[in-house]
Amino acid sequence: MNYNFTTFQRLWIDALKSGRFHQGSQRLHTINKGEKIAKYCCLGLACKLASSTGELKLTKTVDITRKYISSFVRYDGEGHCMPESVVKLLKLRNSIGGLEEGGVIEGKKFFSLTAMNDSYITFKEIGEYIESNPETVFER
Repeated sequence: MNYNFTTFQRLWIDALKSGRFHQGSQRLHTINKGEKIAKYCCLGLACKLASSTGELKLTKTVDITRKYISSFVRYDGEGHCMPESVVKLLKLRNSIGGLEEGGVIEGKKFFSLTAMNDSYITFKEIGEYIESNPETVFER
């Protein structure tokens, strides 16, 4: 099946596969204060791209309660799940990147992109999964 990715879907997939971004877990976007390294979950990377490309006007705030170890960035008030505006932009099923029927990587079945990310499936593998199985990731 030939799937026509939107421009933003393609940008996100390419960013996941690029190796240019540090992967984190449990939060959309964290910043390690000591190393000054930004880390993203796969959905947080989409939020960062939407914000930095001007695709959407997202309100970005940094949680100061964790400022001495690391900070986490909220997009439109969301720190764990993707804001609805980005869900709609990407045409995802829900705010955790729910997968229709589940997706299998390395012999394990996952029911969301968040679960893949937080189970240490690499960005590259997640990007390749999305690219090969868009019908399980995106709304029709």
